[in-house]
Amino acid sequence: MQMLSDGFVPAQVARQLGTKREADRLVFANLWVETEDGYRFHEWDQRQPSRVALHAAREANAEKLRKWREKNQKGETDV
Repeated sequence: MQMLSDGFVPAQVARQLGTKREADRLVFANLWVETEDGYRFHEWDQRQPSRVALHAAREANAEKLRKWREKNQKGETDV
């Protein structure tokens, strides 16, 4: 989830990870789907949250934390 790639592996990255034959074997095993410019993990969107959903959740959590801090830090000063 660190890369937020939505399951996409660019061809250049796939070549760094292994050979074309190995990539073809992953496609044959239905683990990857070949695209014009790389590969996509099979059914990624059914098993992982999308980049958009992760960003929305992170923004909602940040706003919740901001409101909590605002509410709980009023009147306090640094020592």
